[in-house]
This record gives sequence, structure tokens and C-alpha cells, in this order.
Amino acid sequence: GVPVALGTDMWAFPGAGVSIEMDLYVRAGLTPLEAIRAATQTAARSLGLGDRGVVAPGLRADLVVLDADPLADVKNVRAISGIYRSGEGVLR
Repeated sequence: GVPVALGTDMWAFPGAGVSIEMDLYVRAGLTPLEAIRAATQTAARSLGLGDRGVVAPGLRADLVVLDADPLADVKNVRAISGIYRSGEGVLR
């Protein structure tokens, strides 16, 4: 029942660090969905950023579009096909 927020101090490769830690969380017993929430919703709330971490009307959102289902295998968060920041395509 304790909130788990994902964070990494892997400053050289922060995106890779997060995906590695998500995989470690799943290996430790979290479901892929719980690991994704730890990296998004719970992390944002822990930092006091209530306008981020979920996709909902009126909130800020940067989106990562994936080629594979991260709920089937959390390592699929690395299968990035597009990134949108503030509604603009950064990588497509």
C-alpha cells in the first residue's frame, strides 16, 4: 500500500535508466502497469506536479508512442516510434 515512485540517478542516460529500473521493478514483483505508474503518475505526484503524470483533459502531457505493448513486457517501453512534447511531434 506504499506509493512507489520511480527515479534514477543515471544522469548520463536518464531514459535508459528509467527503462532499466522499470524492468527491475517488475522482476521485484510489481506488475508492468504498476511500474509504468511508478514512473509517471506516482513520480509526478511525489514531486508535487499534479498537472502531469496522467493523460486527462486540462493536464499537461508529453507522450511516447510505442510499437509494442508494455503491459505484455515492460521492456517494450524501449520500442519508441514517436514522441510528442506539448502536442508537437519531436520524433516520428
